[in-house]
Amino acid sequence: MKIQSIEYRNFNSYGNKITKVDFEDKANMIMLIGQSGHGKSTLREVISYLSYGKVQDKNLGDLPNRVNKTLWGRIKMVANNSTICIERGLKPNIFEVTINGEPLETAGKNNIQDILESEYFRIPQSTFDNVISVSVDKFKSFL
Repeated sequence: MKIQSIEYRNFNSYGNKITKVDFEDKANMIMLIGQSGHGKSTLREVISYLSYGKVQDKNLGDLPNRVNKTLWGRIKMVANNSTICIERGLKPNIFEVTINGEPLETAGKNNIQDILESEYFRIPQSTFDNVISVSVDKFKSFL
């Protein structure tokens, strides 16, 4: 999976203005470094939420901005030779997926998430959280 871009608003302490991170022209490996409180963990949580619909060790109700009580995001990526766009939100609940510009529609949200994980990502969230995104605080569990 190669992330091309992320857009989000009202996620954790981020406000209603859309924050966009564009990775299209970046190298294959990205390392975020910075001081505590500058948003590194939030970016990891945004990627996890948008890709998997959940964040390790957090309730979904804890993710929206406390002032606006809502959140929205979109992630674009290439996985399994397909361009995938996932849009998610809470209050209102949104879960829309396109594969190569075509809507991915099945009988339910769980089915769509299962298809994403098994046919496109090919990596479970636990592996993503422990290998792809190594947090200093959680590095001991990786070892």
